[in-house]
Amino acid sequence: AGPAGHRATGTVDAIDAEARGITVSHDPIPSLQWPSMTMAFELANESLGQGLKPGTAVAFEFVERAPGQYVIVKIAPRAGR
Repeated sequence: AGPAGHRATGTVDAIDAEARGITVSHDPIPSLQWPSMTMAFELANESLGQGLKPGTAVAFEFVERAPGQYVIVKIAPRAGR
């Protein structure tokens, strides 16, 4: 089994397609006991960022691939936002 996945919602602040990175202001993440915050994530592959832009409300799933390395494996705009 791979690393445990965590689900969250938030808003895209910035996308760095070259570095395969995305900055998200996310809501609290109970599975990690994290409060709302803004943080950078890595995208598992660059195609995940296609169609997203700053201000887009999203739902996403991420894993901790290595200590402190959080990688988004699924992300999609939230309906109705």
